[in-house]
Amino acid sequence: MLINGSNKFKRYLKFKCRLLFIAESASRQGIDPIPRHFLQPETPNGVTEFKSWTKNPSSVKYGYARDEASGLYLKNIKTIDTEGVDGLYAYVLSSPPYWFTSAETFQSWAMINFDAATQGRYAARYNLAKSGGDEISGPKIENRNIPEHKYVMVEETIALVDSNTTYRANWPSTSQINVFNL
Repeated sequence: MLINGSNKFKRYLKFKCRLLFIAESASRQGIDPIPRHFLQPETPNGVTEFKSWTKNPSSVKYGYARDEASGLYLKNIKTIDTEGVDGLYAYVLSSPPYWFTSAETFQSWAMINFDAATQGRYAARYNLAKSGGDEISGPKIENRNIPEHKYVMVEETIALVDSNTTYRANWPSTSQINVFNL
């Protein structure tokens, strides 16, 4: 006999990112291999906050506090497994909108990052930071085919991970059951 179970968790990660500017790209999807602007999280140790999150206002009675910047209800996690945080952060690093690992995730990454509205927001953020003198030249990144570029550091980048994993397990069986009339 099989039983069903589930593991559910919601995690809020705040981390530092580089907002890259690739001068040789014009952000033409299907023509340019990489968009003109996109985010690349800092590695390693880029996570500055790791908390549980919810959108439910009644969660305040369970210790959650409303975060004004995001509008979410956040709660500190009592015990943090650093390997679990690192694994979750690695998953976020290789997922859209930050990067891709397959043809399917590339399509999602490209749709997000080549979008004109996204490029407009990134360009405005980049130009604002650049006017403050925060622009840095970056080398070519071989393993991701990123050419020489310029970047600015961006704080306040947030990833929300909502996981609901189901599993099946064998129910312990007994070899014999005795029923008595009492």
